[in-house]
Amino acid sequence: MNDLISTILWKDKSKDLLSLLVEDVLKSVSPIDSGLEADVFQVSTPEDKFLLKVWNRDSKPDISRQYKLLEELYALGIAVSKQYGWGIDEHRNQVLLTSYDGTPINKVSKLKLTEVANI
Repeated sequence: MNDLISTILWKDKSKDLLSLLVEDVLKSVSPIDSGLEADVFQVSTPEDKFLLKVWNRDSKPDISRQYKLLEELYALGIAVSKQYGWGIDEHRNQVLLTSYDGTPINKVSKLKLTEVANI
């Protein structure tokens, strides 16, 4: 599972991702609850946690566009996960590496849905 990161062909990556790609950096990769579109993994180093999404299901969005959108929103100071890189895994699935922060919305109320839509 730890080889998952090293086998990705990164199409776009931040400077911060370069330090994660160094082979002697101790990292662990563990699956976490996934959504309907992608498998999701937590990537941990002694200093940081990341979220790796692997779009290996029927949904095949253009992840490069999602990466750029996150990059622009983050630069504007909007509360989104920080993007670190996107690429293609050895099975030709698109992947996206972001910061591991926040929590999923488990209960949706009309107010919460309106707030998300306004953002």
